[in-house]
Amino acid sequence: MLRTWPALLSWGAGLTHLALGAAVMAAPSPGPRIAVAMGLILLGASELVWGALVLRSGRLIWSRALAPAAMAAVVLGGASLVAGSPPLAAAIGTALAIGAGLAGISSVRRARGTARTASARPVAERHRAVGTVLGAILVAGLTTPALATTDPALNGQPHGHDTSIDMPMMDPHAHH
Repeated sequence: MLRTWPALLSWGAGLTHLALGAAVMAAPSPGPRIAVAMGLILLGASELVWGALVLRSGRLIWSRALAPAAMAAVVLGGASLVAGSPPLAAAIGTALAIGAGLAGISSVRRARGTARTASARPVAERHRAVGTVLGAILVAGLTTPALATTDPALNGQPHGHDTSIDMPMMDPHAHH
C-alpha cells in the first residue's frame, strides 16, 4: 500500500521547495539568499522529477539517494528560515522530504524481505490504489497550507482580477 507514498511525498516536498525558493528569492534579507533559493529550486525540481520517474516505473529508483536528499532538505529548510522564508512552509517541506526518504527506505527494506505470489496480486493492486488515494489526500492536505504561506501565494494576483485588461462597461439592461 505504501509503495507510491515516497513519490507522492516527494511531489509535495518538491512543490513546497520550489515555492520556498521563490519566496527566498523575493525576500528582502541580505546574505546568501540567492544560493539558498537556487538550492531549493534545484532540490524541488529534482524531487518532482524523481517522484514522476518512480510512479512511471512502478518501483523505487535511486533509493540510495533518498537519505542524502532528505539531509539536503533539512539543511536548505534551515537556511531558508535564515533567508526569510515562512516557517510553516519550511517545516512542511522538510517533513515531506524526510517522510519520502523514510518511506522509501522502509519500502526498499520491505521489498527485499518479501516475495509476492501470483494469488496475492489482485489484493495488492487494490491496496495500492487505496494507498495512493490516501497518500494523495495526505500530501495535498499538508502541501496546500504550506504553499499558501509563501510569498508568491501571498503577493500573487487574485484569480479573475487581472487589472491589465480594460473591458468596456456594458449596460445589462440595454437593448441591441
